[in-house]
Amino acid sequence: MQEDLKKLEVGSREHNELSMKSMKFMGPMLKLSMRPIIYTAIPFILLIRWFTDYFALVDFRFFGIFSWFWFYLIGSIIFSSILRKILKVV
Repeated sequence: MQEDLKKLEVGSREHNELSMKSMKFMGPMLKLSMRPIIYTAIPFILLIRWFTDYFALVDFRFFGIFSWFWFYLIGSIIFSSILRKILKVV
């Protein structure tokens, strides 16, 4: 459908009819795309919440200034850039 829409002129009758047909598929496609987000987001939110509660009690600072979140963020950026260079990922 997308290829056919690209071939047609925007605003034409055929383009409008085909776009209306494609809108019928938007609901089921949205439902299917939301499942992985929910399966990923809920554990991630719970994990972040647990980290926040744990390190709030411990009051541990990395290098004396970074909280766990900033240490994780900066560390993941550095670690991923090193892995990209080693594995030669563009």
